[in-house]
Amino acid sequence: MMSKARIRLDRYERGIWFHLVHHFGYLPSQARSVVIAYHAVINRLGRFDNCEDSAERLHIAVRSGLAPETWLQRIRLIEEDELTDDSIWTAEKAATTQRTVRK
Repeated sequence: MMSKARIRLDRYERGIWFHLVHHFGYLPSQARSVVIAYHAVINRLGRFDNCEDSAERLHIAVRSGLAPETWLQRIRLIEEDELTDDSIWTAEKAATTQRTVRK
């Protein structure tokens, strides 16, 4: 019989857990499960927003039935589109263009 490894939430994830419990009505165990299930999404989106905003996003995803894998796939598709979209100028593209024009 395999035992599940206990996953320790970091400070940011504990903040999300706190808001899921205290602002969105999750039971502590449910909130923990949500944070663990969406761990890859949290990392992929970055930790720029405050914990309450991230908790709200997760709550909406859970309520809407948006699986973490589906969310990650959507992020990948958006990133792929950005790589092929010539109308999106990155700093690197701009620098390359400036060097080419100056020559």
